[in-house]
Amino acid sequence: MCAMIRRTRKPCLAFKILAAGRRCGSPEDVRRAFEFAFQNIKPTDGVIVGMYPRYTDQITENVRLARELAA
Repeated sequence: MCAMIRRTRKPCLAFKILAAGRRCGSPEDVRRAFEFAFQNIKPTDGVIVGMYPRYTDQITENVRLARELAA
């Protein structure tokens, strides 16, 4: 899918980058998933991230990662 996203001229949205929770075992797993997504999409693309902020502030954590890795 990443290859298709990179080949497409129009901006794309990459979704399920955390693999329905399978890439959320630790903060390092989440970081690696974000890194993979941002390394494998175009600069004009975006990501859609599902969140369940019951136990941690996933919104703030994900925004911090996205800003850091997209810079």
